Amino acid sequence: MECPKFGVDKLKEEILLAVKKGRRGLPVDDAIPTPSNEGMLRLSRLKTGFDHLLERKDSYKLDDLTQFYGTSFLRNSYRALLGREPDEEGQKGYLEALRTGKINKVDVLARLNFSAEGQLQRVRVHGLWGRALIRKFERIPLFGYLIRLITSTLRLPKLSQELQKLEFFFSEQIISITNYLNQGVDESANFRSALKARLERLEADRQRLEGEVAQLQRKLNSVCETSEVLRSELYRLEQSLDRLRSAIEDERTERRELTDHINSIIARFEQIQRGMFSQLREELENRMTEMRSQIQRFRTELTERDNILATRLRDTSRKREKQPTSAPQTAAPFYTALTDRFRGSTAEIRRRCQYYLPYVQSAPSITEATPLIDLGCGRGEWLSLLHERGIKAIGVDTNPTFVDRCRAAGLQVAEGDALKYLSTLPAAGVGAITAFHLFEHLSLDELLALMSEIIRVLRPGGFLLIETPNPENVLVSSNYFYLDPTHRHPIPPQLMHLIFEWHGLDRIETHYLHPWESAKFHSGGEAEARLNELLYGPMDYALIGWKV
Repeated sequence: MECPKFGVDKLKEEILLAVKKGRRGLPVDDAIPTPSNEGMLRLSRLKTGFDHLLERKDSYKLDDLTQFYGTSFLRNSYRALLGREPDEEGQKGYLEALRTGKINKVDVLARLNFSAEGQLQRVRVHGLWGRALIRKFERIPLFGYLIRLITSTLRLPKLSQELQKLEFFFSEQIISITNYLNQGVDESANFRSALKARLERLEADRQRLEGEVAQLQRKLNSVCETSEVLRSELYRLEQSLDRLRSAIEDERTERRELTDHINSIIARFEQIQRGMFSQLREELENRMTEMRSQIQRFRTELTERDNILATRLRDTSRKREKQPTSAPQTAAPFYTALTDRFRGSTAEIRRRCQYYLPYVQSAPSITEATPLIDLGCGRGEWLSLLHERGIKAIGVDTNPTFVDRCRAAGLQVAEGDALKYLSTLPAAGVGAITAFHLFEHLSLDELLALMSEIIRVLRPGGFLLIETPNPENVLVSSNYFYLDPTHRHPIPPQLMHLIFEWHGLDRIETHYLHPWESAKFHSGGEAEARLNELLYGPMDYALIGWKV
């Protein structure tokens, strides 16, 4: 677009001709007056439509704030949500992020409104929370892409409407600029007419008038350049709109293809899911039926075994109470073989005993003068762990084979009955006493007598640690417990806890140990969990109590 020029030389000729006519007394229709305040151009400043500021309120609609752009958007957002002008650093950061597309207007409004400063203002923006939540989901990898695709599709009508608004807005801006230019042209014509009307003073002010004309020409050139820039920007926006329309069409095609693909996947998934649920339901029903049968069978077996045990206990209780607590010497080799077969390997027992090392290593009561005594030390797994760590410990056992094994390994072991051995020790002369799978071999009178002797020889601050089979496990109480024929009866944890309390032990701890994890059901049902607890739960438990 070429800018119109006044033509200074031609204007000079017209002025000189008008001057000559005035001197001859001729009517001067085109006389040019001297410029004055009344004859100067009066062009008002152009406004972009984004310069006004919103009125401060307690609530806004989202569109009230997103209608602005650039610095006008940030000024209105800060004033509306934070009650102040934007700081220079914040404004610069947000403008750069908006320009590069890292964030959009909804992100800026959410950060301002949900910030600590924004919460103090208590300004509500209707529609912001939902849009901000969608923006948060859009940042999730893969899932965010689907969310963006869906929201973009749903917002196509809104985007089209916004584009129409922008097109109308820029059309209005172009019309305003055109009117502004026309006003400049009209003002120029009026100015020229005013100059002609003041011809007699034009000769003296000719140089000044040429300067004003040149200045006016520069203004007009500037307006033309602005118009050209706007025309280029409009052309660029039209090209962007064409590209956007093409991208929208591509997205629609891609969305249709993706929707078809998703529908096929959903249909396939539902088909597989129905098959899996049907199979799982059938399998679960079969397992439940089988478990009910097993439970009923276990109950019957338990009842029968309880009856048999009750009969055997009644018949042999008097005889067994008269027998010594230690196995006869002739039974020692057999009991050694039984322990090797059913107790577990030495390495396994050592691994299990490591669970108790922290209690011993942190006990100040165990010293050279007040050692640890292990009653029923057996093959010496626990003693060997303590010996390796430099902890003073003495074992006691009635089985000569076990005693010989321990002594051959360099362990200090006394052969004899536990109660008799403790009776030879001074009061408060022992730092700690341990007994692994010993108490279930004793009658109630023997157990109470042993407990009284333990309390006598324990020093204050010393502790008693025992481990015994857990009768709450049905397989233990009905089967595995009786693999050792020297066992008398299982001791429930509650009873053992009462015995500890009754003898004055304090800070009593109960530890449930050694569940049968590999045999448990893993379908996750309530019945399976109960069966796991009854059949495959902890097979042993330990009690630890301290002497006050």
